[in-house]
Amino acid sequence: MENVDQMILDSFANELNCSFSTNKEFENLSDLGPNQIIEGVIRCLWKCNPNTITTIPSYKMPGNAVDRFKIATKIAQEIKSLGINDSQIGYQTLLYPNVFESRRIFLALFERLPKEKVVVDEMKRTPLEQLKFNVGEVIAKQLSEHWTPEFCRFYDLKRIGRFWHTRGEDAFGRNEEMCNKEVNIEKEEKSVLENLEQPKIGEKPKLPPKPKLAAKPTTSEEQKEIFSLATPSTSDQVFSGKENLAEQISSKRSNLLESQSVLLRLQQQIAQLTEQIQNKQETTNLNDKRLLALLEEGDPEENLEKLRNFVATAEERRLALEEKFMEAKAELLERLENAKSVTKDNYPESYDQNIINELEEEFERKERIKAKLLKELQKSSTSENNGIKSENRKKMLDKILEINAMVVKQNEQIRKFVTLP
Repeated sequence: MENVDQMILDSFANELNCSFSTNKEFENLSDLGPNQIIEGVIRCLWKCNPNTITTIPSYKMPGNAVDRFKIATKIAQEIKSLGINDSQIGYQTLLYPNVFESRRIFLALFERLPKEKVVVDEMKRTPLEQLKFNVGEVIAKQLSEHWTPEFCRFYDLKRIGRFWHTRGEDAFGRNEEMCNKEVNIEKEEKSVLENLEQPKIGEKPKLPPKPKLAAKPTTSEEQKEIFSLATPSTSDQVFSGKENLAEQISSKRSNLLESQSVLLRLQQQIAQLTEQIQNKQETTNLNDKRLLALLEEGDPEENLEKLRNFVATAEERRLALEEKFMEAKAELLERLENAKSVTKDNYPESYDQNIINELEEEFERKERIKAKLLKELQKSSTSENNGIKSENRKKMLDKILEINAMVVKQNEQIRKFVTLP
């Protein structure tokens, strides 16, 4: 992975011209902070899609928490618009980066960077290089075309749909060259006639029409010969037209089936993507509801200051709770010692029963405190965006476990006292 990180950092310096690339402190991808990661992602987006410069004009993140959240969300949407279908990419990936996720995002963006074309001047090529270039162009052109069987190459046939036709005919059996020649001849005639000047001499008088001659009567045998010569050509034309129509229908049908299969496959992919999007939205809504409510309601700066004060006073609250717990523990231990020293003959059974009831109530209260502290522990461990340091979290966890062990020990002492004769 060190080679991959070095390649990414070299790309930041050479291709993207990042502002932090000159700093020698960043030797690995893990050394980069959120601002450097976001700058690298934004510069990659500018390179892949220049239109993103209008939507994201600057690579510097603002100081306001709400604006940072909005810009990170916009960057995540732009990444997904490039075709990177990673369900884990979100604003939290950019604001609170992880080395593995950042490496995966940069590799996907580098694959979509535009490839630079090397233009070689033809005048500077040697004859051997020019020959290789021409041969490469011919081979590339042949590879891009459809495969043609040998007998079709011999007769110079071209593929139309699923069938091969002569090169001069289109799908309807018409000769394209003849049609093009006729059209060109008509255009030339029109252009010649337009350029000619009108004659200055008046029009000649029209000649009287010639008398119509009577048509020569034809015998029945001649008519039969004419019809016999005419019918085969018309039948051949009709038969060839039917064949062409059948070929066109079959080709259209095959294209329709292929498009239907592609449409079904796309619909399945769309359904899967919508399901993934719904699942991701549900999870993000559950995780971010409290954070968004805190940032959107009232003044965000004031709410953020309250949150910082709450985190700063966590140690004081813990000490106060611990002091109260120790006082309650000392009181209960004193009562327990007094109860042990008293015999049943001196005190009635109702007094012992009252003590047992009070101890059971105290035990239930401690159990509730234990459950509440465990819930707070789970919330603090699952939320990584609340600003609590890992060292403070570890201390809180140790204190909670210590309190839990003390409660369990106290419960054992209560059970021993209850079971005494």
